[in-house]
Amino acid sequence: MNSLQEHSWWLKNKPGFKKLEKLLSASFDSLTEEGNRQTHKNLLDSFDWQLWQKGEALLFAREALQEEEYGYLQLLSLQGDSLQVLEHKQPSPPSFWWDLPASELREHLHKRLDVCSLEAVISVEEERWLLACRDSEQKIRVRLEVVHREVFRLDAEETPRHHQTFIICKPLRGYEKSADQALACLHRLLGEAANPDSPEYLLSLTGLHPEQALLPSPLPLHPETPTETALREAAHQLFAQARRYEAGLLFDVDTEFLHQYRVNLRRIRSIFSLLKAALPKEVWQELKPRLSELSKNTNTLRDLDVFLLERSQFLAMLPEAFRPGLEKLFHKVEEERRLAHQQLASRFLSAEYEKNGQWLETFFAEPPLLATPLAVMPVKKVAGQKIWKRYRKICKAGQKITAETPDDQVHELRIECKKLRYLLDFFASLYPAKQHKRHVKTLKRLQTILGNFNDYTVQQEFLLERLEQDTTSELDAALHGLITILYQQQVEERGKVVQALRDFSAQHVHADFKTSYKKQ
Repeated sequence: MNSLQEHSWWLKNKPGFKKLEKLLSASFDSLTEEGNRQTHKNLLDSFDWQLWQKGEALLFAREALQEEEYGYLQLLSLQGDSLQVLEHKQPSPPSFWWDLPASELREHLHKRLDVCSLEAVISVEEERWLLACRDSEQKIRVRLEVVHREVFRLDAEETPRHHQTFIICKPLRGYEKSADQALACLHRLLGEAANPDSPEYLLSLTGLHPEQALLPSPLPLHPETPTETALREAAHQLFAQARRYEAGLLFDVDTEFLHQYRVNLRRIRSIFSLLKAALPKEVWQELKPRLSELSKNTNTLRDLDVFLLERSQFLAMLPEAFRPGLEKLFHKVEEERRLAHQQLASRFLSAEYEKNGQWLETFFAEPPLLATPLAVMPVKKVAGQKIWKRYRKICKAGQKITAETPDDQVHELRIECKKLRYLLDFFASLYPAKQHKRHVKTLKRLQTILGNFNDYTVQQEFLLERLEQDTTSELDAALHGLITILYQQQVEERGKVVQALRDFSAQHVHADFKTSYKKQ
């Protein structure tokens, strides 16, 4: 054992002082009580378990010792290894990474979470009994803590509360031999050491299984499954995932709930649209407007969210003298967003919305009709045809793009690339993982450039609309300055578009797609 590392052992119940003193009497002259300490802990993660997906967890702890309080945040591996620790003076855990002071942990959480909020998923309430093992000179050689705790999950009002007791041996530097004696004694009496604070153990103890909440990636498809069957099964999972985000969207927890809700709906709409021949025409004509209606209601709020998320970047692009004018616009947009959220929340709570949601859930769960040639075709055969056809369409359209091509045509090409991405992702499980990753990486480079170009266009349009409204001279100056900068960035990005399209249709890429998908 590493004698400077803390070790823990389970106890059936809280032992008496005399019993502990007797157990350790062979190694130490005396055992003294040093007081009690209460500790409150929360295990934190995002709604979509982004830390867990990277093998990590964030622990918030608040300790009270007599009249003093101390708090900290600790980044842990799922096995319980400490990765980073940061003092946290606030009485409650942070909601976002930007709530933390400048630190390595703050930057790490920024990369992991982006705009996602943190939420407490498990609560741990501890009562700690502090003890000290002393030598004949009454010097403390080893510290012990007997911990009695209550552990419970926080995703429901009534959940089981798990009561546990364990003892911790806390070695002190310079007294390694004494620590070894205590560790050997406890190991001999209590057996193998435990790891009661590992996130992996706490999740298992409380019955939390993050993998069950997340959508399988990729979606599992069998090559011989009829295409309509595969469509309905995938849509059923995607729609259930979209509805997971409704509560967070209603309570306006963070902007990612709306974004992910829209992403899952868009995936459903796209795969049905690309494979609509798998349904009878009249069925598709009923399904399409129902899916469109759900997304259309969210457009205004998402547009405002996107603008507000660029706040820091937009302000940094302008000289300081122009920033107050732009800040006033952000305040105005924040109020517009508040009203847009209220309207969307009312829509989500309406009987009409619930009725449409139930209709879609029923439709996706219904047995397939298998009434068209495409419907009965094995999904693997369809996959190759659709991906190869879409890739060739993009290459052909890309040859016509020049430095003078209207923005609308560039935008249309971006949409075609998104369709190819949806096809690659939907059919991913039918192909080798390395092949899928390679093709997505190639496509993503082109999508990033086309996306940036489109973003600059949309941002300019948004700001130009504001100029047409009642504005002040201060705001006018800020908007004109920002629009000029965005236009310059758009021009620079346009120069990259042509080269990116050439790279995407290069001979080796074309041959790779052809070999992978043609005539399957």
